[in-house]
Amino acid sequence: IHLISYMNITGGEPLQLPAHWKILDKIPDEHKKHITLSNDTNLTELRWKKWSIFDYVGKFKDLKLGVSADHIQEKEAWIRYPKDVKKFEANLKEAKSLIKSINVTVSLLNVFDLYDIRDYYWNNFGIKTTFMNIVRGPEFLSVRNLDEKIKKDLIEKYKDLDDGGYIKNELLMPKLHELDKMKNYCNSLSKKRNFDWKEMWNEFKNM
Repeated sequence: IHLISYMNITGGEPLQLPAHWKILDKIPDEHKKHITLSNDTNLTELRWKKWSIFDYVGKFKDLKLGVSADHIQEKEAWIRYPKDVKKFEANLKEAKSLIKSINVTVSLLNVFDLYDIRDYYWNNFGIKTTFMNIVRGPEFLSVRNLDEKIKKDLIEKYKDLDDGGYIKNELLMPKLHELDKMKNYCNSLSKKRNFDWKEMWNEFKNM
């Protein structure tokens, strides 16, 4: 451990895994102070039993959180059901000083709203959003299922979005033909989640 300068812990959800906290406690304090610790987290909880992420602030050289989310407010609640979005947003405020970014994975369920997502998290929490991840599986959630005209419009819409060019590259890939499968999937989830996804995602009503 004395040779380690950076640790990135992903999951599952590390802040809810006993082994995550136990491994942090096993690192001697004299070595913690030389390590930058990064956690990938959905931020549904900041504490687990006797542990709190804030207990490790100051013990490590630096401690940062990369937060995963797919959307905002009601759409986020639907996609990540049964996520408590109010609690999530409260956690964003409480842990703001530790959060390096909110990381959104681009899919059919958010590709029309990326500027709204970016602006919402910045304007309300002062946290930047990244769009460097793209859904490639399951394929029925891929943006490649869109018609070429829509893809072209999205490429133009997001030409100034700081996404590393990932979205454009994905939209330029050959079209997939699984949009009906995506709709059936969302219809099935809607029955269990007690509100209709098409009421929020108007773009798909006429597709």
